[in-house]
Amino acid sequence: MATSEPASSLADLPNSDQGFDRAVLVNESNGNILRIRCCFCNSPVFSKSAATATHTPVQLPKMVQRGAEGETVTDTCEHWWQVKDMYDFDNVGFSKTVDGVKYLACADCEIGPIGYHDPSAEPKTFNIAHARIRYTES
Repeated sequence: MATSEPASSLADLPNSDQGFDRAVLVNESNGNILRIRCCFCNSPVFSKSAATATHTPVQLPKMVQRGAEGETVTDTCEHWWQVKDMYDFDNVGFSKTVDGVKYLACADCEIGPIGYHDPSAEPKTFNIAHARIRYTES
């Protein structure tokens, strides 16, 4: 699972897809069993059973950029929580469109990206990376 306690600094934020345990995280309807929260400030992102688990490799910019100036450093995120309506989120902010994609961040601490939305894709989907969040019972 992603970190169980909020990160104490940007350096502590998760950066891998390791720990995606379907038996613990996904119910029989392919929904999230646990509440999904920001890994930095603990703000709620999704309620239980609000999102659907998906698996697609996607490049997402790292939360902390340490590349050459003007270069975007990315991670490959494979496990996602997906919703089809932006109002299914408890608390998410959207960036302006960058190269055809809107990036999602925590609306409280504004740290991200924790996910993405492609406005040109049909059907509309909003995706949060497993590697960028944490889980709680409540």
